[in-house]
Amino acid sequence: MYPRSRNKQGMKDTHAVDPELGEALRQFRESVHASVERPGFFWKRQHQEIMARLVSSEATPKSRALRLAPAALAIFLCLFFFVESSKAPTPDLAAGSDQILLIEIERALSRDCPEALDPAGVFHDELDKIGRSQ
Repeated sequence: MYPRSRNKQGMKDTHAVDPELGEALRQFRESVHASVERPGFFWKRQHQEIMARLVSSEATPKSRALRLAPAALAIFLCLFFFVESSKAPTPDLAAGSDQILLIEIERALSRDCPEALDPAGVFHDELDKIGRSQ
């Protein structure tokens, strides 16, 4: 337990320890142990203070709402910035026929298939139903 001096080979040299140093180390160890030891009422008081803090923090629901507010704000901002609106563009008649043409091109590009092939889509669906039933 006590530090001992070592010789050049790394072996413990028990004769090199000064008895006064050993006594001073023993007294220091006892004083440290005495300062660490606390009476029972100290630990009971500690327990009561900790429990009182826990109960008081549970009694305030505002703190929970304040902790959830940044998360709700982050979710709202993500939805606002990353969810696209599916609103179709409306033509500005004052801009002229070029604007109308550009809007029609944009609408055509947003469709899954061209307008002229819509009847073929119905035919394809019917053939697909027949193929599944067989």
